[in-house]
Amino acid sequence: ATTAVVCTVVWVPGAVSVFQMAGMVLPFASLAVGLIGYFGYLKMLCDRIPHTRLSHVSNALRVGLGYSMAILTVCLISMTLVRSTLPQWAARPLYVLGAFVVLIAGGSVLGSALRAIFFHSRLAAALAHEADLATRNRPAAGDT
Repeated sequence: ATTAVVCTVVWVPGAVSVFQMAGMVLPFASLAVGLIGYFGYLKMLCDRIPHTRLSHVSNALRVGLGYSMAILTVCLISMTLVRSTLPQWAARPLYVLGAFVVLIAGGSVLGSALRAIFFHSRLAAALAHEADLATRNRPAAGDT
């Protein structure tokens, strides 16, 4: 059954091929993985400072941006497959449902992106403060 679906998607005229779908989906999927890793790293950095509030915000951004992008990727795959493999009367309600989920996930991405702007400015201030403390507490060159 899986082979029939793959062959249908690849060979039916007018259907989206697997290669076209991969070209549409891979940028979203790699961005989702990158955002999850990036904000996970920043959470570890905030834990080392230590700055608990920034650590929590970084974790929330990882969930908000990374997982919303992952949901957008899954919706894009699903909507493409539904549109190209099902008859129009069956595909329309599923396509509308997918568009609704994309709208919600896209709003979440935009809200998280705005929050990320303020997070980065607060993180820069916290890191500058930690660097000043480290500079003040460093022993003089002749003291060691």
